[in-house]
Amino acid sequence: MSPDAHRAAVEAFQAGPWRELNLQPSWKVLGELSERHVLKGADLWHLATTKTLQATLPEARILTFDRVLSAAAKKEGLAVEPTATP
Repeated sequence: MSPDAHRAAVEAFQAGPWRELNLQPSWKVLGELSERHVLKGADLWHLATTKTLQATLPEARILTFDRVLSAAAKKEGLAVEPTATP
């Protein structure tokens, strides 16, 4: 991770607001997303978990510096942090 990307991540975490949650994705959502996006396992898990959370917490967003995950999240209508591409 570049120094600028690291700084952006630290600023995003400090800016919050964040809630600590223990979650897992809906298996249905996980399956649907796996058919629409080619993602690494952990990236698919994070996207599916965020989409599952979005059903009850519409303001849910995803924090990533991975371009592929960021693009998939945007296609799924999720807000992505940071908004700048590293």
